[in-house]
Amino acid sequence: MNRLILAMRFLRRDSRSGELTLLMLALIIAVASSTAISLFANRMNRTMNFQAAEFLAADMVVSSPELIHTHYLQQAKKLNLKQSQTSEFSSMLIENEQFLLAGIKVVSDNYPLHGTLKVRQETYTQEQTLKHGPKKGEVWIESRILSALQLKLGDPLQIGEIPLLVSHIITYEPDKRGDLYSLSPRVMMNAADLSATKILQPGSHVHHFYQFSGAEADIVKFKEWLKPQLTASQRLMDIYDDRPKIGSALQKAERYLGLSSIVVVLIAGVAIAMATRRFSERHFNSTAILRCLGYKQNEVLQLFLWQFLFIGLIASFIGCILGWISQELLFQFLRDLLPAQVADPSFLAVLFGMIIGIVVLFGFALPPLLRLKQVSPLRILQRDLTPLPSSAWLVYGLAISLLVLLISQYTQDVKMTLSILIVGMLSLSVLGGLSYGLLGLTRLLLPHVNLTWRFGLQGLSKHQKSNITQILAFSMTLLAIILSFTVRTDLIRDWQKQLPINAPNHFALNVFAEQKDQLALDLKEQGITIENFYPVVRGRLGMSTN
Repeated sequence: MNRLILAMRFLRRDSRSGELTLLMLALIIAVASSTAISLFANRMNRTMNFQAAEFLAADMVVSSPELIHTHYLQQAKKLNLKQSQTSEFSSMLIENEQFLLAGIKVVSDNYPLHGTLKVRQETYTQEQTLKHGPKKGEVWIESRILSALQLKLGDPLQIGEIPLLVSHIITYEPDKRGDLYSLSPRVMMNAADLSATKILQPGSHVHHFYQFSGAEADIVKFKEWLKPQLTASQRLMDIYDDRPKIGSALQKAERYLGLSSIVVVLIAGVAIAMATRRFSERHFNSTAILRCLGYKQNEVLQLFLWQFLFIGLIASFIGCILGWISQELLFQFLRDLLPAQVADPSFLAVLFGMIIGIVVLFGFALPPLLRLKQVSPLRILQRDLTPLPSSAWLVYGLAISLLVLLISQYTQDVKMTLSILIVGMLSLSVLGGLSYGLLGLTRLLLPHVNLTWRFGLQGLSKHQKSNITQILAFSMTLLAIILSFTVRTDLIRDWQKQLPINAPNHFALNVFAEQKDQLALDLKEQGITIENFYPVVRGRLGMSTN
């Protein structure tokens, strides 16, 4: 307790010096940047996962042309996963002497697991948002079926061998796909009525979709258990499989933001190391006095570690608050470009910012502080007796270990981490060699320059190792900044190349031949550019054995 009180007294006295102010500012900036990026990436990741889950109506979906084994469902039940099922197939509807090929979607009672369905009671009434499908004995249909079959709400619709009551007009379903069944007019019915229709017979062309939702850890366990057991005709879908463009863009954005944060940490680390070095050199005399008063080497080191721990906690706390405010302002600024529902901030990301602050502080400040442990009591009598500098392996080892930890945490890619490290080490070697050669050449210039330049060049040559270290630190910092901007430009260019500039974003389906000319004229009058009309024809591809 006495040692802690003494440490706080020293800290209050040293707070008037510039080293600790610079150190705290650097640490606050590093923590604020890491926290803001971590919170932003975490919220965007969870928001995108939530949106993708709505597109699938579940966290994970298994598609199969036949019914899956019951032990799949039993395993999901053991993991406390919610389950639902849909089946899709085509069937001909006949009403009022009118024929129409429709896509039938059969849903279970607990469909959808994520997202909502939107329906209307009348053609022009306000939409209702529901979290369940049709009840037994009812069907929901798209409005075009009413006009095509000359029906109205409340009429029966013959599905196979049974009539079902038309109760709602369906306007939106979360997991509607772009396949043949989705392009056809949609009819949605309850799974309890399927067997009575007697539509599905052996050999019928039908697709079954099994939806699962639950805790992320349970979904991952079930996915790892299920994958090896799927047949060649079965497919597992999630955000990265069923929405590969979304998943790829999300991964690239997370990696870029993480690597950008490392650039800020690297710059802050250089400032922390330089400020701590100046701080430790200024405390050589006071440390020698403490040694004369009976303090042991480890006790002296603990005294200063307590001070830096207190500084780290305060600076990290302030940085976390600023990071939280920054990401909130960023989300407000981008509100028009983001989904209506955005995930709430995670307190784990704030905890990660606190940990980053402490790790960065001691990772870059510990090597200079270790010199205070080596101060001899004889420095009281011999002022020029300075402790030996810390081992270069210790200095660079701690810094490299810290960077490896951060890079691996953000990239989650061993190959990318190794590539960054190898390129970084090669760059350090080349820059170190060039710096050493240039400082050696300065000695040849001494006889040919005036007195002012001579003193400056002699200062560079006298502290050659220290100067090379600082040159490498600033060079790598500038290189990291340039690399960050280069990666950002390549990332944006890569996203832009995924779609042509004039790629269409709206589509008109089921346009009859006699409607094409009038539709093209109406769109042209509205200033809308259209592509050519293409027929949609169902077909099969086969391979010849000859």
